[in-house]
Amino acid sequence: MPRWVFAVLAGAAGLVPLYAQVEAGVIGGVPFTHFILDQSVGSRTGSSRVTSAPRMYTLGPSIGVGLSRQLSLEASALYMRFGFDTVSTSASLLTSTVTVNSSTKGNSWEFPVLAKLQLRFLPGVNAYLSAGPSIRHLSGIRERGVRTERILAPAVSTVTTNFETSSPETMNRRTSFGAVFGAGLDFRTGPVLLSPGIRLTRWDTERTSSTSAASRLARTQAEAVLRLAYTTADRLQPPPAKIPCCLEFGVLAGVPFLSTSDIRKEALPSSVLDAPARRYTAGALLDWRFHSRLSLEGSFLLRRAGHTETNAFALYTTSLTAYSWEIPLLLKWRPVRIGPATVVIGGGPALRRVSHIDWVTASPTGSFRSDGSFLNRSALGAAASGGLEFRTGAVRLHPELRYTRFERPLYDFYYIRTRQNSLALLLGVNWARTSR
Repeated sequence: MPRWVFAVLAGAAGLVPLYAQVEAGVIGGVPFTHFILDQSVGSRTGSSRVTSAPRMYTLGPSIGVGLSRQLSLEASALYMRFGFDTVSTSASLLTSTVTVNSSTKGNSWEFPVLAKLQLRFLPGVNAYLSAGPSIRHLSGIRERGVRTERILAPAVSTVTTNFETSSPETMNRRTSFGAVFGAGLDFRTGPVLLSPGIRLTRWDTERTSSTSAASRLARTQAEAVLRLAYTTADRLQPPPAKIPCCLEFGVLAGVPFLSTSDIRKEALPSSVLDAPARRYTAGALLDWRFHSRLSLEGSFLLRRAGHTETNAFALYTTSLTAYSWEIPLLLKWRPVRIGPATVVIGGGPALRRVSHIDWVTASPTGSFRSDGSFLNRSALGAAASGGLEFRTGAVRLHPELRYTRFERPLYDFYYIRTRQNSLALLLGVNWARTSR
């Protein structure tokens, strides 16, 4: 680990009052999102395809400072190894074509400084909410590749060149700033503190270069984290605040009003495009009823997606199938009660994730299968809902209308793309644990 990382942590430790309760340990995580976006870009004279190489861990030291029984500060230095492959092709008006295959690898260091609010959850278990700024710096970047130029005129020839550089032009933006939000639980056994949680980071930019580049950083970073620390705090002294009331589990099912794909038939007149309507969606939810009128609901909805393209001259048939996951986090408000029903209005952020991609292209000469690794696997959005809630014994029924808008499509082939809008009529069933 570079010495300057220890210097940063030591400097932060020097700001700690001598009387404060101190925590020191390590933190590790598993990212849910790619570091570099998988995507394809193209023009009339060339194209580029970027494929992220998965690095499924983040790790680093962490220190914490207890400022009061409920509030603390936590600073970390998190290391992640990243990499991606690029294939680019360019042509020069019938005289030559150039293909570049390269692999780029590097190190990412993140320095979040978080304020943590602790709440009593269960006996021996505290929950926490955290937020704060973060700085990310990229180092040790190295690109290796092969450049192949095929000259077509006046005589056909091929020139192949190997190259390697530690300062690629496509990765000359090394520093980013972001905001971090997190939540989780604290388990304490003697002086040892174990803290699993979820962390979401939103970075200021996705650009990796000051010039045009095919590679793009994922602006939204989601990960599951686990922190193991030694603490000087009194393990018998829980924070005075307590999470009110109950967590309720439930299921969701509904009918979408919009298809998952938007077809532009006029853009590809030589093919027949078909996007079957999947008229159902289903999932599960967890509802935190912390107030008589307010609750925080996290859920997921699963839906099939895909399309089929058949060439009019029977030259090929392409079929793409996948699962689309929508994961909203909604703050729900119950402003008024009308007879047996309670009006419920909600809103909050949402994440869309695609999985189990199967892309098959069949032609008279054979078939080709791809996992769609160059597609955008996730997108961030916002959701709003409105509906009613009914209580029958130990069961809550809540029909609602939910609209979600995502920042970008998961794929866009010009003639067909995934919709950025989602509108569905949903029915939720909760197992109630409170009379409210």
